[in-house]
Amino acid sequence: MVEEDLHLEDWVPATDAERKAVYGQLDLMLESPLFCHSKRYPNFLRYLVEQALNGNEAALKERLLGVTVFHRSPDYDTNQDTVVRLTAGEVRKRIAQYYHQPEHAGQLCAGLSAARGAQLRANPARTTGSGQPIAAD
Repeated sequence: MVEEDLHLEDWVPATDAERKAVYGQLDLMLESPLFCHSKRYPNFLRYLVEQALNGNEAALKERLLGVTVFHRSPDYDTNQDTVVRLTAGEVRKRIAQYYHQPEHAGQLCAGLSAARGAQLRANPARTTGSGQPIAAD
């Protein structure tokens, strides 16, 4: 599980510098070969991060993700159409692969919690993608 490997904890960036660091890390991740050759996974991850940073936890429900990110009808059957769960699992796997690569050591760690749904998870003690510590106010 990603959280156990990275010792992630719930973390909500409190400052503009912390939010900027998260967006910077997201950009680094989405530029990697694990994400850049896909349309579905980057869109999903970007939406999750944006909503989490904006405090829109209500927008991170399976049905709303299906409608908003994957353009399903509002009454689609989440038991029959598992696109959100499958995509979340694949994104978690790709995030774990990303952080297991040595060139990403020292970067801000961010991921998704499988147990608690699509929530931003991070290790704020890590540094930004540029190797600089995350500024704290």
